[in-house]
Amino acid sequence: MTPLELKNKCGVDVRDMHKHHFGGGWVANTARVDHTAYVGSNAIVLDMVQVKDRATIEDYVVLYNSVCVKGSATVKGNAILSDNVVVKDQAIVQDNARLSGDAVVGDNAVIEADASLSGESLVLNEVVVGGRAIVAWKSRILGASVIDEDACITDEAIVCGYARIGGSVQAP
Repeated sequence: MTPLELKNKCGVDVRDMHKHHFGGGWVANTARVDHTAYVGSNAIVLDMVQVKDRATIEDYVVLYNSVCVKGSATVKGNAILSDNVVVKDQAIVQDNARLSGDAVVGDNAVIEADASLSGESLVLNEVVVGGRAIVAWKSRILGASVIDEDACITDEAIVCGYARIGGSVQAP
């Protein structure tokens, strides 16, 4: 990504950024990216974001505010993460996923397609959230659950085990 593309996409001045040595992605001078972490050439890491350990940021991902990606987590595709989101362990966030608020994704969970997580949502274990699913407001998704299509999980809902929720379902 050229400095002009960076300015047009994020409105930041390249003088406040540097290229990460492992992958060549753009990193704000205020962000913290470990030397063992990978930031791909088209990825953008802004503000007070932390990318730790062996985390991987690929493709056209944008991370801003105080996001933390750590462990062996991967964020790729056109995903956008903001606020205080944490992605950890071997979790994967990909495609056009949008994460905000204080959402936490960990273990081997996958957030994909056009899914969105917000609030204080927690997604752990082997969970897959995809489609245009929404997980919000302190909801907990655990086990090997699959949340997809247009499902909306909100208001402190707990989904666990091998649950599969899709279609136009709204819980609670």
